[in-house]
Amino acid sequence: MEHTGLVSIEKLVDALIVSLKSIPLGTKNASEYQKFIKSILEILFYPHLNNPIIEEKIHQGRKE
Repeated sequence: MEHTGLVSIEKLVDALIVSLKSIPLGTKNASEYQKFIKSILEILFYPHLNNPIIEEKIHQGRKE
């Protein structure tokens, strides 16, 4: 396959699904999941959404 610099939407979506499924379930991986979703939203809503802020943990991680 020749590299043209372009990726088909189907291949991009498939790669994103594989990446999403590779994030383990559970609260220990919540920040990884949030960062992944943040990246997807930045791509979908570019240029209107850039550099959104992820919630920060407070009260020793009990709240966001």
